[in-house]
Amino acid sequence: MSPARSFSSFALTVLVSISVAADVPAWVQPGQAGGVRASAIYGDLLAVGGSSGVNLWNFRTRELVRRMPELSNSERIHFSADGSLLGSTTGSELRIWSMKGATLVSIGEMAKDVTDFEFLATKVVTFDRENSAVRLWDLDSGELIRKIEIPLGNYTWAVTPSGSHLALAVLKEIYVYDFGGPGLRIFSGHTDFVEALAFSADGKMLASGTGWGGNTSDLTVRLWNVETGQQIKAIPAPGNGAASLAFAPKSLVLAGAAFSGESMVWRVEDSQVVESLKLEPYSELTFSADGKSLASGGYVLDMETGNVADVIGHRASIQNLRFTRDSSRLISDDGARIHVWDSTVGKSVVTLDKSSPVTGASAKTSIRVVAHNSAYLMRLADALDVSADNKTLLWGGRLWSLESGLLTRIFATNFLEWPRTISPNWDVYVTEQWGTNIAILRDMTNGAVIHQLWRTNAYESRVQAFSPDGLLVATTGGFLRSGYDIPDRTVSVWDSRTGTLVKEFNGQTSDPYAICFSANQKYIAAIGERNDGVATVWNFDTGEVALRLIVHDPRAAAFAFFPNSELVAWGHDGGLEIWNIAGSNLVRSVTTTDTKYTSALAVSPDGRKLAVGRMDGAVSVFDLPWRETLAIQSDGGGIIVAFPKRAGMNYALQSSRDLTSWITVTNWPAAVASSDAQIKIQSAGSAQFFQLLQE
Repeated sequence: MSPARSFSSFALTVLVSISVAADVPAWVQPGQAGGVRASAIYGDLLAVGGSSGVNLWNFRTRELVRRMPELSNSERIHFSADGSLLGSTTGSELRIWSMKGATLVSIGEMAKDVTDFEFLATKVVTFDRENSAVRLWDLDSGELIRKIEIPLGNYTWAVTPSGSHLALAVLKEIYVYDFGGPGLRIFSGHTDFVEALAFSADGKMLASGTGWGGNTSDLTVRLWNVETGQQIKAIPAPGNGAASLAFAPKSLVLAGAAFSGESMVWRVEDSQVVESLKLEPYSELTFSADGKSLASGGYVLDMETGNVADVIGHRASIQNLRFTRDSSRLISDDGARIHVWDSTVGKSVVTLDKSSPVTGASAKTSIRVVAHNSAYLMRLADALDVSADNKTLLWGGRLWSLESGLLTRIFATNFLEWPRTISPNWDVYVTEQWGTNIAILRDMTNGAVIHQLWRTNAYESRVQAFSPDGLLVATTGGFLRSGYDIPDRTVSVWDSRTGTLVKEFNGQTSDPYAICFSANQKYIAAIGERNDGVATVWNFDTGEVALRLIVHDPRAAAFAFFPNSELVAWGHDGGLEIWNIAGSNLVRSVTTTDTKYTSALAVSPDGRKLAVGRMDGAVSVFDLPWRETLAIQSDGGGIIVAFPKRAGMNYALQSSRDLTSWITVTNWPAAVASSDAQIKIQSAGSAQFFQLLQE
C-alpha cells in the first residue's frame, strides 16, 4: 500500500466514522422555491405554505418554530381567532391542524369540496367553487348550519369577522348576503372584473379591487357602505390591479397588493398612502390581530417602523454556496437574493437583493422578488466570492459589504461585463464576450484589459475558474463554430500572467456550468448540467480522468472538493454522496430529506462543515466529524500513524478492509495536552482504511 493511497484511505474513513451521527444536519433553513402559495399570521407566528408543506416561523426572531409537511400543497392558510387551530386547503380538501396538540383534526364532511375557507369565532365558512356553494359550519361539532347557492362566475369572496355578511364577486358586480336573513344586495359600479374583496373589522365597510383583465382602464379600489350599498369613494389600485385586500383589525387602514407585487397601505379617512412597497406577486395580505404587522408571503411589514422582515429565506433553487475564508459565515444564492448565515447556528445576519439600485443603498430592506426561469443561465451568470478579509462579497456584478449589507460597487449594468470569476488575491477578474470565443482578464481596480484568452474553434467562453494560487485560469465554452448543435466541452487552462494556453482537458460528456480546482491543484473538475448531469475529475498533471460521476436529473447536480484530501462531495436528486478520487470508490451515501434534490454544495475552508443547497430553496449545514489530522506514512516495514492529542480526550485507532468490520489497533486514554501520539503498525498490510474515534 503506497503512502498516497494510505493517506486518501484515512481521509475517506474518518468521514465514515463520524458521519453515522452526522446524517442529521447541524441546522436547516427551509426554502419556498416557486414562491409562497399562502400565508397567515397570528401573534409572533407566520405560517408559510407551499408544495412541501407549511413552515411556522417566529417572524420577529426569524427562527423556524415547526415544520408541518402534513399540510403540503397549501393554497389557503388561516389561523382560528384564538390561534389554537391552523387550517389549510389543497385542491378541494380542508385540513385543520391543532396548534396545541400538533395533530391533524378530523372534521368529516366539512373537509370536502373546499377551495377556500375562513374561521369565525365558533364557526367555519367554506367556499366551494366547483359546486357554486358557500357553507357555514359549527366548528366544534362539524355540523352544517347553512348553505347558500351562489351564481356562477365568482372570482373571490369575503366574510365579516362576526360572520354576519358574505360578499361574492361575480364578474363586475358584488353580491352581498346577510347570513342572518334572506337579504341580498348587489353593488354595481366597477367596469372591470372584481378580483379582491375585504370587510372592515366592524363589518360596516367593504373594499373591492379590480384589474388585470376585461377593461383594464378600471384600476381602482372602491369602498362601499355595507348597509346602504352606496359607494363611498374610489382610489387608484396599486400596480396592475388589486389581487388582494385587507383591513387592519383596529383602525381604518386598508392594504392592497397588485398581481405584480406592488403594494400600498392607505389611511381610509383621507385616502393617503402611508406605505408603498414591493412584495411577492399573487400573495394574500394578512394583518396580525393587533394591527401592528402586515404579512404577505414570507414578508412581514412592521406598521410602526415601516421595516420589512424577509422571514423565510430563499424562494428559488439554491444556485451557489460559499463559505467565508474564516468559515464563520455561509453565503447562499438563489439567483435573485443572497443570504449570509452564521454558519454555526444558521441565523441570517445579512440579506442582499440584486435589485438594489445604487451604491450605498441598503439591501436589508430591499424586497423585490425576481423570477428566473433558467437555473442554468443563472449559474453561468453570477460569480460568488468572498474577499480574504471576509468583509466583501462579489455577486451579480457588484461588491457588497458583508457587515452592513450595503452595495459598494457596480462593475457594469450589462451582465455580460460582470466578473464571472475572480482571482484569490482579488486583483484580476474574468469577463466574457457573448457570442465570441474570447474570455477577458481585467484589472480589478480599473477594469483595464490585461489579456484576451482566445480559442480558435470555440464559439463562446462561458465558464471560468482561477486556481487556488491564482496563476492559472480555466475556461470552457458553449458551442463549436462549426455548428451550434455541437457543444464545446473542452476545459482549457491558461497562464493568468501571460495569457498563454497551458493545457486542455477532454472527456466531459455534458455541458459544463462550473469548473473548479482542488485546494492542492492536484485535480481539476468540470460539472455539467444539460442532458445528464456529469462531473468529470482529471488528474491535473497527467490529464487522465480520475473520477466521473453521473446523475440523470441535471437540475440537481452539485460538486465540491474537500480541502487537502482525496474526497469530493456529489449531490443530486437522490441524495448526497462522498467519493474518494484515488480509489474511485463511494465512501458514504446520505439520503435524508435534507440532502435530496441538491443543487449546490460547499465545504468550509477549515474542513469542518458541509453546506447543502436544495432545489426548493432550503439550506442545510452538516458538521463534519474529524477534529484531528492524521499523518500516515510507510517506511517499508509497516504503517506509521501520528496525530496531535488534546487534553482530556480518549482516542481509539481502528482499521478495516471493507469499511464495515473494524478492528481496534490501539487506544490512547485521557490524552495529555500538546502531546503527540505515534504508532507503527507492523501488520497493517491487509488494512485498507483507518479511522480515529474520539470520546
